[in-house]
Amino acid sequence: MMILRPHEAVIVSTPRAGTHTMYAVAGRHGGQRFGEFHETAVPSEAAGWRRITTCRNPYTRALSIWEWATVIRQRRQETVASIVGADFTACTRWLLTRQSRRWYAAWPQVAWHARFDPHDVLHLERLADDLSTLSWYDGGPVPCECRGKHPPLSAVLTDDARLNILAWAEADFAAYGYPEEPPA
Repeated sequence: MMILRPHEAVIVSTPRAGTHTMYAVAGRHGGQRFGEFHETAVPSEAAGWRRITTCRNPYTRALSIWEWATVIRQRRQETVASIVGADFTACTRWLLTRQSRRWYAAWPQVAWHARFDPHDVLHLERLADDLSTLSWYDGGPVPCECRGKHPPLSAVLTDDARLNILAWAEADFAAYGYPEEPPA
């Protein structure tokens, strides 16, 4: 979470939806870190302030979750297959299980956002335009703080994976206006 005291705003990050980018933007505008990396409990001093977060196309977010889980688990020397599956389709199948709900990074975005009821949900795919709607944003460059090196979606998306993503993120597609067809 980032607190922007001069602007009476709070940025609550959505896992796998531009956290590093939003933290860089907030830092440039006087933002200060508060709490854990993906903190959702807004401090009492900011109770009435504007709550801002991001959303991401569920297809690319699922790909990012798979890539992140692969890297994290390799660091801990655990096999990916024991956690999320050895391939992208297996990961999307895992996203539908109860086990995935223990891992907040795998929650659908609507469920994550329900924890803090944001005023503004900015789309990662059009972040510069969405940021420009905020009174405190100066129009400066939006850094791409991308950490991932995952393969293109088209290289790993199977019909089963597509159907799994549609089921896992059904509420996200509806709430944030993403098309149900995968991005090109």
